[in-house]
Amino acid sequence: MYADLRTRVHNFWDRGLLGMALHPDFPADPRPYVLYAYDAVPGGLIDDVRVYNRALTPTEIQNDMNTPVN
Repeated sequence: MYADLRTRVHNFWDRGLLGMALHPDFPADPRPYVLYAYDAVPGGLIDDVRVYNRALTPTEIQNDMNTPVN
């Protein structure tokens, strides 16, 4: 399982992938949780925020990242 976050993660100085955890029932429930610094213009506004009430599968994460916000 993987999710390619390279185009979304800000990798300068102390930014980047900040944390990662596996679901408590891993490997029966193989969902990963990631926290990362978003690659955006410093001081700019966040224009892409989505909140989910559940963990997404790797496929859902990739699809979400490729879907523009309306």
